[in-house]
Amino acid sequence: MIEANFRETALSGLGEISRSSYQAKPLPHILYEVSVIRWFVGRGPQRLTLHQATDYDAKPAAPGLFIVFSTCKLRSGVAHEPDVGYFFPHDRECLAEAERRGAAAAQAARLDPNDKASSVCRD
Repeated sequence: MIEANFRETALSGLGEISRSSYQAKPLPHILYEVSVIRWFVGRGPQRLTLHQATDYDAKPAAPGLFIVFSTCKLRSGVAHEPDVGYFFPHDRECLAEAERRGAAAAQAARLDPNDKASSVCRD
């Protein structure tokens, strides 16, 4: 799943959640303010606001959690998860696998965040 995410989205990286909040309108979603530690695919700012679609009763992950994420870019400093399954809790095994697969996916795809015609990020 991580490999497909890296291949199909504009940005993937490792980050630490610094703040999170649940938003009910217009549709339920969680906002995560993330300090980016490392970019695997694409390049973006060191601080990023991630929008994650969710259910009405969802609880946001707590600040301090490290995540491996894949997102579609909306505008400078803001990105969104295209569906479920694009944020993974960080652990050593997951991180090593993400780094390996991210490097391979980036080499194969030569991703350009502005040219994602066949990706899940297409509007």
